[in-house]
Amino acid sequence: MRHAIVFVTLTSAIWAQPNIITPVLTQPEVEALEAKVAQDPTDRASQKVLAQNYVFYLLGISKLKQYDQVDGYDAAKAASPFTAHVRAVLNDTKLATLAAESANTLWRDITQVSVYRSLHGDGTRGDAADNPDVKLTAPLIDRAIDLDPATQTWRTYRMYILQSPASKSDPLATYKVLKSDLATVTGQNRSAMLNNVAKQAVRAAQWDDARALAEEVLADAQKSPKGWNTGNEIFFGNMILGLVALHNGDTQASAHYLLASGASPGSPQLNSFGPNMALAKGLLDAGAGRDQVVEFFDLCAKFWKIDQGKLKEWSVLVKGGLTPNFGGSLNY
Repeated sequence: MRHAIVFVTLTSAIWAQPNIITPVLTQPEVEALEAKVAQDPTDRASQKVLAQNYVFYLLGISKLKQYDQVDGYDAAKAASPFTAHVRAVLNDTKLATLAAESANTLWRDITQVSVYRSLHGDGTRGDAADNPDVKLTAPLIDRAIDLDPATQTWRTYRMYILQSPASKSDPLATYKVLKSDLATVTGQNRSAMLNNVAKQAVRAAQWDDARALAEEVLADAQKSPKGWNTGNEIFFGNMILGLVALHNGDTQASAHYLLASGASPGSPQLNSFGPNMALAKGLLDAGAGRDQVVEFFDLCAKFWKIDQGKLKEWSVLVKGGLTPNFGGSLNY
C-alpha cells in the first residue's frame, strides 16, 4: 500500500526575532556594503546583510515588516540595471556566506513576494516556482557548502531549499542529499533537521529509513521535553511511524500512532496551521480506524483552537461513514 504524502516546510521567518527587521538598503548603501565586503572577505555579518539586500533587488522587495515579512514591492527595482549586476555577482561569487545567505533569503522570500503581489492586485503575478531566479537557490547553496563544508548551517539551509515546493526536486534525489547532510551535522543542527529528513524519507518511500528517523525524532523529544520543537517532534515522529505501519498493512499499529501523534502538546506551527491529516486520511482510505480518527480530532482540538469549526465538521462526517476533504491540512 502506498500513499502520496506532501509536507510543506515552514519558513525560517517563524523563528525570527519580532523586533529585529532586516534593513532594506538603497543602492548607494548596497554599493558601500559591497566595498566593505571586498576589503574584508571575513566579515560574515556584512556578507549576510549584503546577501539579503541582493535578494531584495532580485525580487523587488521595497519594505519589510515584523518577522521580515514582505510589505512592499517595486517592479522598477526588480528590473533595474543594478539587479542585473546582482545576478552577475551571485553567479560568480566565491564567498560562502554571501552565496548561502542569498540562497536562504531567496527561497524564504520568493513565495512571499508572489503572494504579496497577488493580494495587491498585480495581475502579472505567477507561481513562485516560475520565477527564473528560483533557479539560483540550489547552485548557490551547493557552492556555499563546497566552499565552506564545515559550516553546518549551510546544510540546514539546503534542506529548506530542496524541500520548498518551488524547487520541484525529485523526492528520492532530495532525500539522498538530505540523508548525506544529516550524517555530517551534530547537536542542535541535527535536531533541527531530523523531522524534515524523516518526512522526506516518507516522500521518497524509504520506509525503513523513515522508521529509524522517526524513532530518533521521538528520542530527541524525550531529551528536551520543553524544547521549542518538542510538540512538532511528538506529532510528526508518531505520524511517520503510523504511515510506515500503514504502508506495511498494520492498521492497528497505525491507529495507535495516530492517537500518540494527537497527544502532542502542540507548537506554534501546529497551533496556528493545525495538524497534518495524512495519517488520518490514510486510515480512512484503508477502511480502518474510524473511531480513532474521531478521537484524534478531539485530541487536536486541545491545541488547534482556531480551526474555524473544521474538527467538529470532520468528526460528523467520519461518524457518518464519510471521508472529509482535508484540503490544505494534508499539505504541510
